[in-house]
Amino acid sequence: MVLMASAPVRQCRTWQQAVGTLVAAQYMGHSRRVRRAEAAGRSASGSALGVALLEVIFAMCVFVVTLTLLGGAMISIVEAGQLVETREIAETHLATVMEQLRHTTPQELLAYQPPPIEERVTKGMVRVECFDSSGNPLSLPLDPGALSEPLPNPLEVRATVTCTAARNRHVSTSASMLFVR
Repeated sequence: MVLMASAPVRQCRTWQQAVGTLVAAQYMGHSRRVRRAEAAGRSASGSALGVALLEVIFAMCVFVVTLTLLGGAMISIVEAGQLVETREIAETHLATVMEQLRHTTPQELLAYQPPPIEERVTKGMVRVECFDSSGNPLSLPLDPGALSEPLPNPLEVRATVTCTAARNRHVSTSASMLFVR
C-alpha cells in the first residue's frame, strides 16, 4: 500500500502524528466510499423493497379472495347438508304415517290423528286428507256424521309432511294410498 503525503501530513511534527493523520485520512476516504456504496445500495434496495411490498400486497389480496370463496363454499355445503337432513326427517316421518295408515280400520281412519314431528332440529306439520267422490280434500280427523254423501270405495288418502329447514326453507313431501273398505 502506497501512501501519498498530503498537506495535513506535511504539517505533522512527529512520525506518529503523520501515520495517524494518514490512517485517519484513509479511513475517512474508505468510509466515504462505503457510505456512497451503501447509499447506492439503499436506493437500489429501496426500489426493490417497493416491488417486494407490491408483490406481498398482491399475494395477500389473492389469499383473501381465495379464503372468501372457500368460506362461501363451506357455508353452502353446510346449508345443503341441513336441507338434506330436513328432507330425510320429513320422508322418515311420512313413511311412519303411511305405515300407521296401512294398519287402520275404516273407523280408525276417519278418526286418525297424525303424530307430531318431534325433532329438535326442525319444525314440521303433518296433514292427512281423504278425498270425497267429487275429488275435494277432507282433512282428518273427520266426523262421519257430518258427511253429506258417503265416501267412495276405494278411498284415496294423502299424507303430506312439511318441515322448515334453516333460513325458513320449506321441505314438503307427500304420499297417497288407496284404502279399500
